[in-house]
Amino acid sequence: MAEQSVARQGYLLLADISGYTSYLAAAELDHAHEVVSDLLELITARLSPVYLIAKLEGDAVFAYAPAESVSRPEQILEAVEATYVAFRNRLEAANRRTTCSCKACRSIPALDLKFVVHFGTYVRRRIAGAPDLVGSDVNIVHRLLKNSIGRVTGWNAYVLLSDSARTQINIEPSGLHQGTEEYEHLERITTYAFDLHRRYAEISSERRILQKLGEPDFRYTISVKAPLPVVWEWLNDPVKRKITDKADVSIEKRVGGRIKEGATFHCAHGENVSVEEVVEWKPYSSFALEHRESFGTILFVHDLIQEGDGVRVELRAKMFPRLRFLKPFARMLMKIGAKRLGFEEQLERFRTSAEIDWEHRSEELVDVSTQ
Repeated sequence: MAEQSVARQGYLLLADISGYTSYLAAAELDHAHEVVSDLLELITARLSPVYLIAKLEGDAVFAYAPAESVSRPEQILEAVEATYVAFRNRLEAANRRTTCSCKACRSIPALDLKFVVHFGTYVRRRIAGAPDLVGSDVNIVHRLLKNSIGRVTGWNAYVLLSDSARTQINIEPSGLHQGTEEYEHLERITTYAFDLHRRYAEISSERRILQKLGEPDFRYTISVKAPLPVVWEWLNDPVKRKITDKADVSIEKRVGGRIKEGATFHCAHGENVSVEEVVEWKPYSSFALEHRESFGTILFVHDLIQEGDGVRVELRAKMFPRLRFLKPFARMLMKIGAKRLGFEEQLERFRTSAEIDWEHRSEELVDVSTQ
């Protein structure tokens, strides 16, 4: 049997631009298609490489992520959320900057984006010379695009998870809108959804952590030749952090089944055991950790800035000693500790590991695209 005909399991995703039909009907076709094409390119770029793009379907992007390629299930939703933030930011920037008075440009704010995620089995085959996915679960994710969420909740932008996807990602159902969808020739499907407008507001909210950071005691900037999702994973996946930090790192607590504000990591450098709490979590953009030691707390703030085909990572840290008399010496102690623990060496290992990982993944993506 040819490799592309082997049944595999993975996450199946549809990203669909809401309001597309009415937008085209009421706008000049040349400008409207230009706007939509730009948005589709943005969506495909942001979903990759967590998801592989199967094909474009009019106003929708059909993508998938093989189960074996997902080391940390939360990244399935982080990629979706980061894509939506980029989509909304692009819409708002285009609306602010446009000087064109045509209907296509004036109607840009009416567009929105929704996602459907399902976990199941698929087969890669070539149909009419082009690669495609087939299987009953491929049919299910397409059926789920026609759902009752918008009518029941009034949401224009959302993530809809099938029960199999929610279970596989291990997201707790509390806080999610639970519903059921029925389709001809299919069993009733239980679904879980959340509002992307609300999530966008949370991710885009003011970064209060910067006020606490103030003037940092330590800062370091490093450029990595890899995409945002790869860099994000190497900074946050406990398995990958064990390689770069040379420490035993594990997730101690998730919040609602996810890493987000309030989640904690357990870190052990030999006999030295500490806890890190997530105090800021903006996927692919920034995150902050409070590293708690017996002598006090160190606040680490990470910013990820895309630069061409790579990412610039800016790390800033500030020490908060428990003993009051040590506070005037916090900066000096931080620098001594950073040197003793080899912060810069850790970041160099992180850069090398992420770049090698991306080089290998790039080769695999080329192999998949030629099947």
